[in-house]
This record gives sequence, structure tokens and C-alpha cells, in this order.
Amino acid sequence: MSLLEFTSVKKPVDGGYPLQHEFLNNLFLCYLYLDPLINISLSKLLMRTGVIVSYNSVIRCGVIKDANKRKIRFYNEHPEVRLKVLDVVRFSVGFVDNALKAVNVIPVLDKNGSRVSLAMLVN
Repeated sequence: MSLLEFTSVKKPVDGGYPLQHEFLNNLFLCYLYLDPLINISLSKLLMRTGVIVSYNSVIRCGVIKDANKRKIRFYNEHPEVRLKVLDVVRFSVGFVDNALKAVNVIPVLDKNGSRVSLAMLVN
């Protein structure tokens, strides 16, 4: 199949999907076709940004406050990644132990490669 076949939007047929769903389906298929070529991940596109408001480094568990002022719990799955309070992080939301929790928590880096933290602004 060519890329043109993936991205062409057809008019809905009786009993078919609405036009918006058809477009989103084609967009997702286009993503699947291009993913090995451009090396981006859909999960990275859907990640949220937040600030760590509390963190227990012994059990690697904490709370993130996102842009909507909502709090969400997380568990740091990567022991090599050291997190601190007021670090800016990106995360996805998923079900863990029958509850919504932040997963894939990674620190945000600036253009110099150092971590972005709000602790610098608190002094």
C-alpha cells in the first residue's frame, strides 16, 4: 500500500464511520507506516507534563501535579533515574493496581541537557 492510500479521506458510507473517525483511522495508519522512517513514538506525543510535589526516594513513590492542577500518584520504575521534589517531568497515565497512576515518568531536559527544576526559582 502506498502512503496516498493511507491518507486519503473517503466520504462516509451508510452504516460506516463518521468522517472524523475515518480521518483519525487514516492518520493512525499513516503513523504506523512512517514510524520506522521518522523514529517518533505515539506514546511520546500523548505524554503530559507535571511537577513532582512529593517523592519518597526509599520506596521510589511520589505525587505529580499536572497542568490542570490535578494530583496523580506514580512509582519510579527506573532506579537509575534520580528524581527530586520540584523536578519537571513528562508522564503517561495508565492503570496500575486497579488505579490511575502516572507511568513512564521521565525528567524534562533543557537544550543544554540538564534537568529542568522549579527548585532554582524557589530561592
